[in-house]
Amino acid sequence: MPLDPYQWQTIAQPLFVEKKKGIVQATTGSGKTGFAILCMLRIKPKITHIVVPKGHLMTQWHDELRNFGYDGKIAMFGGGHSGGDIENVNIWCINTARTRLNNPDYGDGAMLIVDEVHRSTSSCNRQIYKLNPEWALGISATAFQNGTYIVNLLGGGLIYNYTFEDALADEVVCDYKIVNIGYDVDDDTNDILDNIAT
Repeated sequence: MPLDPYQWQTIAQPLFVEKKKGIVQATTGSGKTGFAILCMLRIKPKITHIVVPKGHLMTQWHDELRNFGYDGKIAMFGGGHSGGDIENVNIWCINTARTRLNNPDYGDGAMLIVDEVHRSTSSCNRQIYKLNPEWALGISATAFQNGTYIVNLLGGGLIYNYTFEDALADEVVCDYKIVNIGYDVDDDTNDILDNIAT
C-alpha cells in the first residue's frame, strides 16, 4: 500500500511538475526521496534515471520505490550492482552514471533525479547533465551550503525550500540536541589521530 505524502510534498509537487527542472532543498529526514518518487509516479515518464552518490543508497531507493507502490522493474548500475538492461526505472551510482548515462536514447521522455545534488558539482560528475532529460529534479538537504551555482546545473532554480524549522513545526522531524562527549586515549592512538587530522 503506497505511503501517504506529507503536506509539504503535496504543496511542492505541482511546482516541480509545472517547472519540469529544478532543485528541492528539504531538511534531513523530511522525505526528499519520497517526494521525488511521488513526482515520478505523477509524471509517469517513459524512463527514469535516479543518480545517487554512494552504492548503499541504491538499495534504499529501491526499497522506497516499493514502499510507495512502484511495482515495475528496477535496474541498478554501479555500486556493486551489475545492471543489465535499461528499464523504466534505473538507479545509478554517480561514478557509473557519469560515463554511461550519456546515451541520447536514454533522455527521450526521461526524468532525471539526482539525490544529494550538491555532490554532483565536480567536472566529472557534471557529465550526467549531458542527458538533458525532459524533467530533472535535484534533491538535497544542503544544496546551497557552498554557494548558489548548483541551481544552474539543472535549470529551473530552487523550486521549494523546506527548512528544519518548517519540518519541526509540522512534526515531520523531531527536535534534537548536540552533545559533545570527550574521552582520553592512549599515546599511540593519539599519535594516529594527530596524523589523520594533519
